[in-house]
Amino acid sequence: MNFRFYIFLCIGLLYGGHLAAQGHIHDRGCGVTESHPWMDAYLAGEIATPRSTTPLALPVRYIFIGRDNGTGYADLSDVLGAHCQLNEDFLGTQLSYFIEDMDTINSTFFYEHTFNAGSIMMANNNQSNVINVYLVGEAEGICGYYSGSRDGVVVRNDCLGFGDYTLSHEIGHYHTLRHTFFGWEGEGGSDNDPSYLPTEEEAPTFINGRAVERIDGSNCDFAADGFCDTPPDYISLGWSCTGAGIYADSLLDPDGTKFAVPGRNIMAYSNNNCQDSFSLEQVTAMEINANSRIQLHTDETLNDIVLDETILIAPEDNEVLPVNDFVQLQWEPVADADFYVVQINFNSNFGGNVLRQWVIYNETSLTITEGLLNNRFYFWRVRAGNKHNICPEENYSEIRRFRNGFISSTNDPALDAAVAIFPNPAPAGTPSIRIQASDLPAAGLMSYELADATGRILVSSAPVSVLSSGFQAEVPTQNLVGGIYFLRLRVDGRLLTRRVVVM
Repeated sequence: MNFRFYIFLCIGLLYGGHLAAQGHIHDRGCGVTESHPWMDAYLAGEIATPRSTTPLALPVRYIFIGRDNGTGYADLSDVLGAHCQLNEDFLGTQLSYFIEDMDTINSTFFYEHTFNAGSIMMANNNQSNVINVYLVGEAEGICGYYSGSRDGVVVRNDCLGFGDYTLSHEIGHYHTLRHTFFGWEGEGGSDNDPSYLPTEEEAPTFINGRAVERIDGSNCDFAADGFCDTPPDYISLGWSCTGAGIYADSLLDPDGTKFAVPGRNIMAYSNNNCQDSFSLEQVTAMEINANSRIQLHTDETLNDIVLDETILIAPEDNEVLPVNDFVQLQWEPVADADFYVVQINFNSNFGGNVLRQWVIYNETSLTITEGLLNNRFYFWRVRAGNKHNICPEENYSEIRRFRNGFISSTNDPALDAAVAIFPNPAPAGTPSIRIQASDLPAAGLMSYELADATGRILVSSAPVSVLSSGFQAEVPTQNLVGGIYFLRLRVDGRLLTRRVVVM
């Protein structure tokens, strides 16, 4: 994992999605009437792969899609909550899912996309050997979908979180499950309009060329989703269940027999508060499908890893930080941690929206160089995460507060435009980096200093006179270890701060 979060015209097969938070909605643009060829072969008895008894952990890659300007990313807590929900929904199966990687892409074209743009997004950005899950702001008005032709999943940002089954629903499609109401997709007149449902007269024998499932089970092995332990379901629009977990109005099957549609199945379009499980036949099919996806198989196993609480080092609680170009947060390493979730907020209530949050890999510090207000109190906390164990949320550290002296705008624009620093990044052991300046806003005295991430001055120069036409200066770096440094340059009273990275 290498991610550091600073935070279709229908081509082939398309399956999907949910209406935000409250329920599911059918795919209006594509109709979603086709079944995946793998599922067709499986139900026809053509898949000979035996059901594995070996647990299989599958890698998931989350791609945070933002607008061109880097805004709009999915809330990290919601993503982690959705991943927790995913694994909870697959408890009792041979399948589990771990976070292999996280990435960001800034593209308004993908952030609010059509199905055609979604196909392009996946074609350009899918990585092999992982389940690619794209997190977007808008996707044709639906909560999520799976593209069979591109083998990728899309979930809308406001359809994420613990208690929302959108991700689990789309992973079901990823394993080629059909909707429980398969064949009825696109039959609704409008959103939440149940007028197409057979409540007063019996259902047709066929719908869109497919057999309609009867309640007596006589055609359950070839009608609808092809599974006999998922009861008949004709509801292809988002719906709310009663306290008994069923659709309020009983439906009539092709024989005129009344039956109640249960809302528990995750592949239905019932609301989130109705759903909680897959059927045994669905689970068997998904396990066999997962075992057929050889490219996903890893040596990873989901262990019951218990991570210790993260211990914060600096800043101290209620510490007032000096005016500087950065703020560095530090914490002690936690055994078996693959990453750390860092959050800062204006107040100590982290239960709602959080001001900023990051995922940090392979480090136990975070240097914030922009975005903080001067002379302002901030609250922060950290929790360790293992890619096989990101739950529960209770693993957060204590909450500390610091008062910020951060200089949010130290760069003089004219000086910034006149100066180049190279090489940057610089390999460790590079004798020096060069400051190259031309067409300065004014002549005057020039000096520089190089500081590490704690603010300690490592190299400094005496002031020298420079002309407005420019100058060159060499900053010694041969003794620097890998990390982030800050070069502060002063010319004629103007200030410029640049980050320098040593690899």
